[in-house]
Amino acid sequence: MRFAQGQTPAVQLTAAKALATWPGIPVIIIAPEYDRGCELEQVKEALREKGDISIYYGFDASPLDRMLAVTEGCANEDYIVRIDGLHFGWIPPVVAGMHKLAIDKHLDCVKLPDDFPAQISSDVYRVGALRKVRAALQQCQDAAVYAVHPKYFMFFSTDFDCAFFDCDNMIDDVYLQQCREAFAPIYDSHIDVILSAQIASENQFAFRYELAQKYISTSDVVLDIACATGWGTRMLAEHARSVIGGDIDPASIAAASKDIPGNVHFQVEDCLAMSFADETFDVVVSCETLEHVDAAAFLQECRRVLKPNGILALSTPQNRFGHIPITIEHTHEFSATELRNVCGKFFDVITQQGLKQGRILKEGDPLGANSFIVCKKIADD
Repeated sequence: MRFAQGQTPAVQLTAAKALATWPGIPVIIIAPEYDRGCELEQVKEALREKGDISIYYGFDASPLDRMLAVTEGCANEDYIVRIDGLHFGWIPPVVAGMHKLAIDKHLDCVKLPDDFPAQISSDVYRVGALRKVRAALQQCQDAAVYAVHPKYFMFFSTDFDCAFFDCDNMIDDVYLQQCREAFAPIYDSHIDVILSAQIASENQFAFRYELAQKYISTSDVVLDIACATGWGTRMLAEHARSVIGGDIDPASIAAASKDIPGNVHFQVEDCLAMSFADETFDVVVSCETLEHVDAAAFLQECRRVLKPNGILALSTPQNRFGHIPITIEHTHEFSATELRNVCGKFFDVITQQGLKQGRILKEGDPLGANSFIVCKKIADD
């Protein structure tokens, strides 16, 4: 983990808020072993006089096992609050309400709605339930996924008592705008920073393209618009006759154009004014684009370049408060209903799926941190 020079690390802001909110309660930063020796030690030193703060390193791939390690001395009925270190917008009164609900109803897990902004979210767990999850995962083929997000294992199972905490009346536009401004210098949402042409199979961004692959046949001519450096375009090419990757950034296209398969071509394209003739493509794919642009103009342009009965597959962040997205580069993030409605003005919606976190989804459930939607172009009457 590396922090930008001159900035207060997000994890320091998150931990400082916790120390101020719960005087005398231990705050533990749980980090993967590979972070040992990094700047997190500077965070601990900066907060040392503010309260009981420590760092635990271990279990690179399993936050669940890190939580279990630091709660080894706790009773089964004890509760912990888990907050992602980057999400310093979490709201103390919301956490207090979640904790009270958990205690009053003896719940195993309390979380915020699946389409709640991640940057201001938090979870509450009963320690005994976390231990029960670890035991159950010994027989689960998706153990690695749920070790990262154990709350979904609990919510998907009838063996755990869980509840969502409704706090919409505790969130206002003023706070959302404050968060948007506060997060602006800390987050760089441009995903190329954290991705390369070789994407690990568990990567959440690759997962969008895996879902899109299901709607492509070997005879299809495909467009991947806003393709960045083309890692997803290459994935689509494994299933298509040919694929064009287009992006408005010439540097990204230059990087994408190195060592490409024979059925792939990259070119600079503006997604709102593409150079292609009408009805060129069988399938158009676009991942994490809609939130950056005028949605109606983008969808109309995708419709124009699609053949009759052509398929549009896109993913975009989902947010129940998306009129003021916290990510500064986003102009609007769509709720599940908003997304279906705006796509429905130009296409017939075939399917809509919520992506919970990472690679986790529940078939047929449209709510999640992200949306994946597939539409068909029907000829005008």
